[in-house]
Amino acid sequence: MNGTPVLLRTDRRDKNHWIMLRISGDPSKNRDGLGTKVRVFTAGLAQVREVKRAGSIYSASDPRVHFGLGASAQVEKIEIRWPDGRTEEFKSIPADQHYTIDRRQGIEKGF
Repeated sequence: MNGTPVLLRTDRRDKNHWIMLRISGDPSKNRDGLGTKVRVFTAGLAQVREVKRAGSIYSASDPRVHFGLGASAQVEKIEIRWPDGRTEEFKSIPADQHYTIDRRQGIEKGF
């Protein structure tokens, strides 16, 4: 805590892919979509993350969900299970990008 600031940098040399999603829920009740479960399917691999803000007394985690995709340059399917039980699917999503999934408007590129 009272130390000198440190900047960490990673220079990647691998060719692995990724996708990052920001979930936008109901603006009147759950704006950040907390509790939403996100499943990503690629080349026989399924991963799941839950949108949360858990942290310690002085911090909170990033509510965006990040998935490492390995050699897969595309996500075969994204399944969203909203806290109220409603589900949605999105197919054939290109990797290495940020997306927003909005409860009312669907998926769009960027944050």
